[in-house]
Amino acid sequence: MNKITALALSFCCISGSLVAADAPAAAETAPAAAATKPARPTLELGMTGEQIVEIVGKPNRVKKIKQDGLDAEVWYYTFDKPVNRRQVATSTRDVPYFDPLFDRMKMMKEMVFSQETTYLEETTELLMINGMLAQSKRYRQLRKDRID
Repeated sequence: MNKITALALSFCCISGSLVAADAPAAAETAPAAAATKPARPTLELGMTGEQIVEIVGKPNRVKKIKQDGLDAEVWYYTFDKPVNRRQVATSTRDVPYFDPLFDRMKMMKEMVFSQETTYLEETTELLMINGMLAQSKRYRQLRKDRID
């Protein structure tokens, strides 16, 4: 087993699930009308770094992998998409009010709300070995931000 295969295999084991490239069988079963549309560029194994940058742009972060005689990097692309906004009760505060029944000032509790936004954060990792795409993986997670 050469170093490139060993590195790709270890990346697969560490990273968990991989993103499968479009299967050729799926392209064969596509309707004829879809074939007339211009093809949307997709990432394929063996693409150079320049081709990838042309399609999706520069990565948000690059992590170098150090191994003897091997030039490898992991490119990270992160995209956020807001999926939900809502008002959330975050605390209470005392508010003075005049009670006409007892003819005096009193305090009552009032809810304080903040806006909470839920984002779907999608991260794509590309394993680049010797300047070419060797593996990829994608994962998603929800993230909540609150404006107080």
